[in-house]
Amino acid sequence: MARRVWELNASAPLALTLAADARSMDIDYGDDQVWEVSLGAKGSPAFALSTRLGRRVGQISVVPMWWADGKAIYASESYSSSPRLTAFAPGYLQGEAHLTRDLLLQAAYYALDSHAVGIRFTVRSTASAPVRVALDLVGFAASNGQERTPAFLTSHTRRFAALSFGRFISVDPVLALEGGAPGDSARKLSALLVIPANETVTIRAVAVAEGAASESLESAVRWFEASWGKPALSGARARAAAPDIQTGDVDLDALLAFSYQQAMQALVRAPGKLPHTSFVASRQPEDGFRPTADPSGSGLNRVRGGQHPALAYLTALAVAPIAPQAAEGILLNYLAVQKADGWIDWSPGIAGETRGILCLPILARLAWSLWQYTENGAFLAQVYPALRRFLDRWLDPDLDADGDGVPEWQSEAQSAYPFLPIFSRGLPQGQNADIRLIESPDLLAYLLSEAVSLREMAQALNHQQDLAELDVLVARLKRALSDLWSEDLGRYAHRDRDSHAVTRRVELVHDSSANESTAGPLTLEAPARLILEVAGGTSRPNVMTAIIEGIRADGERIVEQTDADAFSWTAGRGSYTSQHAFRQIDHIALQGVVPMYRYSVRTVDTTGLDITALLPLWAVDIEPRHAAALRDLLKSPDHFWRKHGVIMFSARDPQYEPDRNEFAAGVWGFWLTLMGEALVEAGDYAAAADLLRRYFAGMIPVVKARKAFYEGYHAEKAEGLGARGQVGGIAPLHLFLRVIGVRIISERRVWTGGPFPWHEPVMISHQGVTVRRAADGTTITFPTGETVTLPPDAPWQQVDAQPASSGE
Repeated sequence: MARRVWELNASAPLALTLAADARSMDIDYGDDQVWEVSLGAKGSPAFALSTRLGRRVGQISVVPMWWADGKAIYASESYSSSPRLTAFAPGYLQGEAHLTRDLLLQAAYYALDSHAVGIRFTVRSTASAPVRVALDLVGFAASNGQERTPAFLTSHTRRFAALSFGRFISVDPVLALEGGAPGDSARKLSALLVIPANETVTIRAVAVAEGAASESLESAVRWFEASWGKPALSGARARAAAPDIQTGDVDLDALLAFSYQQAMQALVRAPGKLPHTSFVASRQPEDGFRPTADPSGSGLNRVRGGQHPALAYLTALAVAPIAPQAAEGILLNYLAVQKADGWIDWSPGIAGETRGILCLPILARLAWSLWQYTENGAFLAQVYPALRRFLDRWLDPDLDADGDGVPEWQSEAQSAYPFLPIFSRGLPQGQNADIRLIESPDLLAYLLSEAVSLREMAQALNHQQDLAELDVLVARLKRALSDLWSEDLGRYAHRDRDSHAVTRRVELVHDSSANESTAGPLTLEAPARLILEVAGGTSRPNVMTAIIEGIRADGERIVEQTDADAFSWTAGRGSYTSQHAFRQIDHIALQGVVPMYRYSVRTVDTTGLDITALLPLWAVDIEPRHAAALRDLLKSPDHFWRKHGVIMFSARDPQYEPDRNEFAAGVWGFWLTLMGEALVEAGDYAAAADLLRRYFAGMIPVVKARKAFYEGYHAEKAEGLGARGQVGGIAPLHLFLRVIGVRIISERRVWTGGPFPWHEPVMISHQGVTVRRAADGTTITFPTGETVTLPPDAPWQQVDAQPASSGE
C-alpha cells in the first residue's frame, strides 16, 4: 500500500507544529520546545520555522532565502510553483515548491528531540547542465519588543557554520548550517550548492536550544553526525502510521489527518510521577517551559496541569488505533495513583500535579472502549479490579450527604464543565448555586455508564459472580436515574439534594442595602434553598455575617448564620446557597458590612435546561420512552442543535447571549463526542453523521484561516474559542470511526458493517487493510489481496482474513 502524497497549499486546513514524538524518545517535560512551520501567504516568507521557546522569547524564526537565475526566492509568490505540504507525521513535516522550472525544492522538518529541530533541504534538478544555487538561512530573534541581533559562533569543526541568538532566560539557542559559512550579515548563514544535471543535492540545518551556547553547538554536532529517519507516514502499512481516510473532500481528509498528528504530538513520555506515557492539552511554541525554581509543577499553566479526564477520553481513543500501548498507558496512569480506598485524583500529572478531587467517573467506559480497539485481554484483566474499586468509591457514603444512593458532585470542576447557568459559582454569569447541594442527572449517567461498562468487562473476563452483582448495581442506578425524570418538564432535571424537589426561581429581595434587613414572613409555594448574593466595592468584605431566619421544609424553625468565608467571591461579588430548604422566611440580615454593599435573595432554580439532562442518553441503558424524548430534545434547534454542533445549554436560556458572551455559544469536542456516541447507541446514525458534518463545517474554516485547532468552536459562525492548539479541539476521531462503522484491529481483523450514514463513500486504510464503505455495501481488502464484500444491510460484525496456507 503506497503512502498518501498530499498537495496542500497555504489555504488548506493546516496545523504545522513540530513537537518531539514521545513514542521514540523521552520528552523534557520542563523544557519541551515546540516549533511551527509556515508555508507562507502572499507577501510572507515560505517554509519559515519559528518558536517562542515556551514564552521565553517573543519569537525566533529561521527563513530560507534562495538565489537562482539571478533573483531572490523568499516570499511565497516568488517560488516558481506555490509551496505545498506533501507529507506529515508526529514530529515531521515535508513540503515542496519549485525554485525554478527545473529546480524542485523539498523541505523536510524534524523534531529531533525536546531541544532540537532539524531541516533537510533537497534540491532536484531536471536541467541538462549543472546549476548553481545559493542559500541564505536567515535567523531572527525578538524579545520584549526588541529585536536581538544574532552573532556568529566559532566551531571546532568546519562541517558547519553557526550563529547564536543570544541568551533567553535559561537557554542559548543556536542555528547551524551544515557545509555553510557566515553570510554577509550577522543574521545569515550561507551555502553555495552546485547541482549536477538530473541529480539532487541535500543540505541540512539544525536549531538547538540548550543551557549554554557551547552545549547547543555540541548538540548540533551530534545531530549532524546522526541519520534522520523518516517516520511512518499516513497510509503506510505500519501500525505506527496514522489511518488514511478518504472522504472525497480533501479539506476534511486533511482535517482528520492533522487531528491524528496533533493527537499523537500531545503524547508525552517523561521521567516523573506517572509510570506510563501521558499527554498534555497543548504543545504549541508558547508552551512547554517550566522554571527550575518551580519543581512541583504548580507554576505550569493549565495545558500542563495533569491528565484532564475529558481530554484523556478524547486523546486515548484518538491514538488507540496507532499507539495502543500509549492509549492504555493514559488509563493506567490514573490507576497508578489510586489510593487503597479506590480514590483516583481528577488529573494526575507527570510533575506530580493533582487536583485533590475525585476523578470524573468515565474511566471504565474509557477502558472498555480501548479494549474494543486493541482486544487486549491482559489489559482488561489488569484494570478491571481497580476500576471496580473506583466505582465503589464514588458510591461511598461521604459523597452522598443525604444517604439516598445518589451521590453529589463535590465541585463544579469535577463535572468537567463549571460554567453551566444553574451553577457557575463565583462567576459573574449564572445563578451561582452550590453544586454540592444538588443531585444531578449527569453524575448518575456517568455512574450508570461505568457500571454498564464494568458489566461488559466482567462478561468478557467471565467473572460470573461480579456479573450478578453488577446486574443489581445497574438496576439500582437505573431506578435512581429514573427518579430524576420530571414528568412536568418531560426530561431529566436537577433536584434539591435533601428535599428531592425540582424548584423554581422566586425573587425575594432585590438590590437591598446591606444595612437594611428584610422582614417576613415570606411564604414559598414549595420549600426551596435560597441564594444570597452580595455585591459592592472591589473586593470581599473582611468581616460579614449573614443571617436567615425562617421555617424549614420539615416545619422546624431555624436560624441559619454564616460568614464571608462561606461565600464564593469574584472581586466584590459573593454568593451563598443556604444549607436548608425554607418554606417560610421571617428575617434576612447582613451584619458587619458598610452600606455600599447591597444584597439580593432568590430561591434556587433547578429547572434550567442544559446538556446534563441529555447525558443519560449516552449512558446506554435507560427507559426507551426517556431515550426517545432526549433524542428529540437534543435535535431541537430551539435548544441544542445549532449550525455547527450542540451547545452546552438551551438556546432559550436567558444566559444564552452569544453576542455578549461568545462562550455561551461554544461547541466543545468532549461533549459533542458524548452526544454523538449517545445518538449512535440509540441507533440514530443519520443524526450522528449530521452532527459531525455540522461540526466539521465550523472547524474547517477556522483551521484554514488560523492554521491551528482551537479548544472549542462557535455554534453559529466560523470562529475558534479558547486556547489555540488545544487537543480537545481536534476532530472527534473516535466518534467519526463509530459513525462510519470501521474499526481495524490488525492486518488480519476488521470490525465493520451496520448503517452507513455518510453522503459519500469513505475509504479507510490502516495496517495494510483498506475498508471502503458506501451506500452500495462494504469492501474489505487485506494485505494479502484477499477481498471480502458485505451487502448494504450487513450488521456490525467481525471480519477476519483467511488463514495463510502452509505454503506461504
